[in-house]
Amino acid sequence: MKLVNPIAKWLKKNAPEQGGAPVAEALISAGNTGMAPVYTPIVPDLHAEEEQAIDLSEPLFNVNKLLDMSGKNNDFVVKMLQLFVNETPQSVMKIKDAYKSRDMETVKYYAHMMKPSIFNLGIHPVKDEIVQIETMAENGETGPVIASKIEKLEKIIRLVIEQMRSQYSL
Repeated sequence: MKLVNPIAKWLKKNAPEQGGAPVAEALISAGNTGMAPVYTPIVPDLHAEEEQAIDLSEPLFNVNKLLDMSGKNNDFVVKMLQLFVNETPQSVMKIKDAYKSRDMETVKYYAHMMKPSIFNLGIHPVKDEIVQIETMAENGETGPVIASKIEKLEKIIRLVIEQMRSQYSL
């Protein structure tokens, strides 16, 4: 609800009550067609195999869902990107800290909370990972697979934020 309430406010809709999340569902289900402002690729510090799997010639995120939801309101898009930049690194750190202490319920909680933002912003390199982190945490898995997914999540989110800051002067 932390991200849904501001989104609902900007869309001038009431935040959903228990059970339903129409704003979040709209964020997740909206199309993703790619809008690319002036863009300079950022070279990541990922492992070689991850670098090959990620196309850095294109932005790692997409704002078209936000534009569609807001009726092409660029101010709304910038505010949502700023919210993402401000909130998401803290959520990633909470996931990492919870994983280190084997608090898988907290890992699951923050992964679930991040999912709408990742889907909304079309952050494809970690869409599968965030779902898998949530599922693995729910199942109590604490091995190297979930650890590597959390590491990838942290790296990609850092790159996405760098791109957002560069493209939108955040």
